[in-house]
Amino acid sequence: MTRTKELFTLGVVAGCLLFGVAPGTHSGVEASEQELEALIAAVRQARRPCGNMRVRWVVETVKPRMLYFERRNLKMPEQAPAETLDFSTTLSGSRSRIESVQKSYESGDRTKEPSLTQDSIAVFDGERQRRLMQPIKGFSEKLTGWQFYDDKNSSELLVRLWKWPFDLSDAKARERYRFEMVDTDDPKIHIFDAIRRDGWRYRFTVDGSKDFNVTKIECIRTNGEYDWINEYSVSQHPDGRWYMNGWERTRWPFVGEEGEPYVEWRAKVTSVEFDIEVPDETFKLEFPPGTKVYDRVMDDWYTIVSSEHVLVEDHLLDEPLEAAVAARAGPSPNRPEQQESDIPERGGDTTDSKTHPEKPPEGPLAQPPTGRKPVVWCLLVVAIVAVCMAVIYVAVAKRRAKKV
Repeated sequence: MTRTKELFTLGVVAGCLLFGVAPGTHSGVEASEQELEALIAAVRQARRPCGNMRVRWVVETVKPRMLYFERRNLKMPEQAPAETLDFSTTLSGSRSRIESVQKSYESGDRTKEPSLTQDSIAVFDGERQRRLMQPIKGFSEKLTGWQFYDDKNSSELLVRLWKWPFDLSDAKARERYRFEMVDTDDPKIHIFDAIRRDGWRYRFTVDGSKDFNVTKIECIRTNGEYDWINEYSVSQHPDGRWYMNGWERTRWPFVGEEGEPYVEWRAKVTSVEFDIEVPDETFKLEFPPGTKVYDRVMDDWYTIVSSEHVLVEDHLLDEPLEAAVAARAGPSPNRPEQQESDIPERGGDTTDSKTHPEKPPEGPLAQPPTGRKPVVWCLLVVAIVAVCMAVIYVAVAKRRAKKV
C-alpha cells in the first residue's frame, strides 16, 4: 500500500510537470511557484522515499584542497590531509541517528595507518540534538559532547550524503535564491537554476524517469565558468524504487589560478534499507561520565559526573540538569503547543520583560559579574572630564592674571 501511494504521488507530480507546468516550455524565465513546488516535492520524495530507512556510505577525498581564503590568509598548505569517512544513518520520521568513523592520512597514502581516527555519534530525537565524539588515535583522549535544541543532523546529511549546496525543502533557504527553468529537449529531464544574489548559480538536473532523482548539480560562476560539478549515480532497488547510490565532485581551479579540473571528493552508498522497524532506543544517547559537554541553551560547558550530576565551572550542580537547562531555555520550537509567532529567531525568552520580569539565575549557573554598572561608569567619566576642565580653567585664569 505504501509503495502504491508513492507511485500515485509521483504520477500526479509527473502529470503536473508534463502537462500543466512542464519546464520545457520555459527557457531562462523565472520559475512559477506552482511548477517549482511540484518539482521540489518530487525531488524530496526521491531523496526520502519512505519514513523509516537506513543508509550506509563511504566518503573519500581524492584530491583534497584547502579553501582559497585559508591558504591565502592563513598561509596553510595547498594540499589537505586525505580522509576516509564511513557513515551510517537511521531515519524515522523527523528523528535521525548518524554514526561515523573519520580517518585522516597526513601522507595521503591510505595503505598506511591513519594519523588521526575518531568516532562520532549524533542523535536527534525530535526535540534535542546530541553529539558525542570518541577519539581513538591522534586526538585528545577526552570525550566531548554537544547538546543543541534543533536538528543539526539534517544539515550533516545534506553535506555528507547528498552533497547539496542548500536544502531545497527549506522554504527559508530558497528565499535567498531566484529560480529559473532551463529548456530541455527531453520531457523527462527537468533542469532549473537557483541563482544567488552575487550572480553565481546552482543548476539542478532531475531525471523524471528515475523517480525524480537529482543526477547532476553544477556550480556556475558569474562569468559562466564552472566552479564544481556533482554527478550522481542512481540505482533501482529490488522493490522498484530508485535511489542515489553515489556521487563524485569535480572541481575547477580557483579563480585566477591555472590548471585542469580534477576529482575532489567521491562517495559510494554501500547499502540501503527501506521500510525498516526502528526501536525508540535508536534515538537515545547518554553522555558517559567524564564527558565535557557544551550546552547551547546554557551557553556553557559542563562535565558529566553521573547520570544525574554535572560540574559547571568546577561547582557541583545541586538541581537536576534538565531543570537547570529549562530555567535558562526559552520556548522550544519543537513543542506542538507553542504558536509559530511566539518562536524567536535566535532563541531566548519571548516573555514580556515589562509585565513578567525575568528572575536572574542563582547558584553556579548565574552569570559572573561584569564589573561596574553602566551608570557608575558614566558618572565617573563625567567627573574626570569636569576635573580636567576645572584644571584648564584655573591655568588659563592664572596666565591672564600674570599678563595684567
